[in-house]
Amino acid sequence: MKKIKVLVADEIFEVADRIKNFLKEMNEIEDIKIVTNEEDLYKELINMQPDILFLDLSIETGKQIIENAICEKLINLPYLVYTDTEPVQPSKVDISNIQINALIKPYYNEEIERILERYKEFSIIVGTDINKKILKLMNFYKI
Repeated sequence: MKKIKVLVADEIFEVADRIKNFLKEMNEIEDIKIVTNEEDLYKELINMQPDILFLDLSIETGKQIIENAICEKLINLPYLVYTDTEPVQPSKVDISNIQINALIKPYYNEEIERILERYKEFSIIVGTDINKKILKLMNFYKI
């Protein structure tokens, strides 16, 4: 399995740094970056092309930035984790090809570890063209 690139976006650096410090101990992680504002989020999404994005909804236009980048086909984000203090509202654009999870604050390292495990399972399932075609037929994945 290829190494995983993770982008953590949160206005509170200490919160993002906690996720980063936990994940950097995992062998599967290739690169982890932190951003704390909308401008850096947009730049890093394009430059890094992360496999997993932890996006705290305290970054006001963060959800809109993701949706715009997807619509403009600037990113291929397979896995998105919203973090917030309450449940997340659904997206207004078609992001059905992205696997979405949510973490409600406060959260624990075990929850972050479970998300990483789910990503690995997801990447195995959609890792081949034949699986993508099967999932497309089942309406789980857009080609």
